[in-house]
Amino acid sequence: MKSKINFKYIILVAIAITAIFVFQVRFAVNNNLNQVQIGGPFALLDVDGAKVTEQDLLGKYSIVFFGFTNCPMICPTGVNNMSHAALSLSDKQRKKVNFVFITLDPERDNMAILKDYFANFYKDFIALTGDLTAIRNAADNYKVYFRKSFMDDENYMIDHSSYIYLMDKKGRYLDHFDYDTPAATIKKELLKHL
Repeated sequence: MKSKINFKYIILVAIAITAIFVFQVRFAVNNNLNQVQIGGPFALLDVDGAKVTEQDLLGKYSIVFFGFTNCPMICPTGVNNMSHAALSLSDKQRKKVNFVFITLDPERDNMAILKDYFANFYKDFIALTGDLTAIRNAADNYKVYFRKSFMDDENYMIDHSSYIYLMDKKGRYLDHFDYDTPAATIKKELLKHL
């Protein structure tokens, strides 16, 4: 009983810390978007082990989200909203957009885990992993904050910023959404560019 209470307490503290951080990042991003370059080079692996770089996304718009599969609330909400936005587009429109998820937890999110996780969402998600150095490089280029937050010796969460980025056909930043932005809003913004 005591361990369950401690675990719930730890989860609540982790969520509170993440909420505070997201507020701070949102304030910084909203006030500095014109001064900060978002996006850039990365080299990661998809769920089939194929190398994917930023060059592979060019020629289409990209919706990019960083998270991890053990995330209790933010990541499934963001991925679900992206998935519904994708499914609400016509086939012709969908062919013009990459929907990309980059894990921040390569220690647990290997290719098999990502493949299984994304079987529950839009079928053409590009789910990417890699070693920690490659993940850190991609996150740094997108100005994504993340760090391990240990709950005990064996369990950890990942504190992270939670923006969904809209990138143009040349890989340049266009806009961003909060993780809980409704699919209809994401679609509406996409349709301005398609």
